[in-house]
Amino acid sequence: MRMKSFYLLALAAALAFTGCKKDDGGDPRPGNLTIEKTEYALDAVENRTATVAFTAAADWTLSVVYDDAESAADWLTVAPASGTAGEQTVELSAARNFRASDRTAYADLVCGEQSVRLTVTQTAASDATDFTAQFDPDFAKELQKQGIIADAENITSADMEKIAAMTELDVSGTYENPGTLTALQGIEYFESLTFLKCDSNQLTTLDVSANTALTFLKCNSNQLTSLDVSANTALTYLYCHSNQLTKLDVSANTALTYLSCSSNSLTKLDVRQHTELMNLSCSSNSLTSLDVSRNTALTDLWCESNQLTELNVSANTALTQLVCNANQLTELDVRQNTALTGLWCYDNQLTKLDVSANTALRWLSCENNPGDGVSTFPVKAWFDNDTKPDNLELDKEQWTYGGKTITIDFQKAE
Repeated sequence: MRMKSFYLLALAAALAFTGCKKDDGGDPRPGNLTIEKTEYALDAVENRTATVAFTAAADWTLSVVYDDAESAADWLTVAPASGTAGEQTVELSAARNFRASDRTAYADLVCGEQSVRLTVTQTAASDATDFTAQFDPDFAKELQKQGIIADAENITSADMEKIAAMTELDVSGTYENPGTLTALQGIEYFESLTFLKCDSNQLTTLDVSANTALTFLKCNSNQLTSLDVSANTALTYLYCHSNQLTKLDVSANTALTYLSCSSNSLTKLDVRQHTELMNLSCSSNSLTSLDVSRNTALTDLWCESNQLTELNVSANTALTQLVCNANQLTELDVRQNTALTGLWCYDNQLTKLDVSANTALRWLSCENNPGDGVSTFPVKAWFDNDTKPDNLELDKEQWTYGGKTITIDFQKAE
């Protein structure tokens, strides 16, 4: 009887606890989602974004799912793709759709144990849509000339689908026969481009922000006053020399292995994050300093015709070519650069030079430096004046500086 009473009391307590929990008007269980709209329609070319608003009671994720193989190109992006509890907004963004049919993707929103599927449908561009106004007329004519489009005065959705799939484009001129393009309006539709040459034209602006797959960009010898490559994070080759650039920000382009920005009006250049950089040409600018201490992969450095007062290349042990003439250098230490085959350091303010460790040297140009200011320019080497190697080419062994005749004096290192 006593045991039966104990069980009845326990049962009553459990029922009371359950009843209290059921009637509790507290927060919803972790993982709950509140969202009103789950279907979204996007246009083919314009109006390709939508905002999703929802409330999450815990951490959440959003992932895109495609239902057909043709959608494997990841045409729908979401940002952000995850977050924490609270009121949230996510941006849906679709690539342009030049296919012949509409396409659908799904975005699965997961919070705790709850999942909600969003349906995103994007219409196809109509066959009758005329995209001609989206292109610079001369650029369109060049595309027609190359057989990329059929008619520069009637650019169709079929043309646009072909353009969107192209990976390489060359509309450059030549030094002997410069191109006449003044704008590349329409380049933004070349969404798959990895290679773009538009050098030796008359471009005053260039917008490559939509060409995020670019690894090679050659836009030198134009009239560009600015160049934004912040969206082109895959770039490995950038040729933008011989323009009118006053600044160049390559902080987002850390994959660069080749950078040529000579013959502009740059006053500073930051390449400290570019550890893969092998070839740097920044000649004929207005640089007063250049830090290459982290560019240990450098094999070629061209920084002549600037305003450098010092240059530290001690960390650049892979250097084979160093061109630093026509600066304001008072000293130059190349003892760590044992792979050097060419050294051009003329037209500076050097009083001496030590190449005793540079036994691979084949070209040396050190003229028009003051030397001792009297008669000689002392050069410590692995040889002396009487044993100069036959395979070492010197531009000059004697010159006039400050009214004095200066002669190279090779002194064999002990």
